[in-house]
Amino acid sequence: MGVTQQGVHERALRLICCIGPLVNEGPLVNEGPLVNEGPLVNDGPLVNEGPLVNEGPLVNEGPLVNEGPLVNEGPLVNEGPLVNEGPLVNEGPLVNEGPLVNEGPLVNEGPLVNEGPLVNEGPLVNEGPLVNEGPLVNEGPLVNEGPLVNEGPLVNEGPLVNEGPLVNEGPLVNDGPLVNEGPLVNEGPLVNEGPLVNEGPLVNEGPLVNEGPLVNEGPLVNEGPL
Repeated sequence: MGVTQQGVHERALRLICCIGPLVNEGPLVNEGPLVNEGPLVNDGPLVNEGPLVNEGPLVNEGPLVNEGPLVNEGPLVNEGPLVNEGPLVNEGPLVNEGPLVNEGPLVNEGPLVNEGPLVNEGPLVNEGPLVNEGPLVNEGPLVNEGPLVNEGPLVNEGPLVNEGPLVNEGPLVNDGPLVNEGPLVNEGPLVNEGPLVNEGPLVNEGPLVNEGPLVNEGPLVNEGPL
């Protein structure tokens, strides 16, 4: 049986274990553990101040603000604003179709596909596949330990450290420090306007334009325009 929640909840939610559909159309504030095992659709403001664990489909169509731990073990689709101010750990598919702003730690251990704007202002650690098809702007530390494939615009304004495979198929503009310690393959335009330090294999198959310092300490293979 489905549950529809409207209006402000009088008490903080201590525990919700949702096996059936839950639709939120009004303000919902979670201050205690919330475990979702069935479909959860958020059409209104949802503020998480306590642990939220998603084991089933979660679709966000309205503002979702995370101030406490949020662990995603099942599909999470974001179609509306999602602001992360606390730890967010993704262990299952996470698809971002709307604005996602990360101000706190975000650890990706499962597939993360970005189709809409994603702005990183806090630490973002990628340990699983991350595919960028829409704008991704990095203003804070981004550490890549797993596959990162860029098919859309990626603008780096803060530290980006690559320790795992990074494949660039779309525009990548580096305005801040970029340190490559693992394989980096460039198949699309890469414009370097800030420090780029290469300590691992860097293979350039597409245009690479260097307007800032580029320091090569590891293998650099150029097969395209540089």
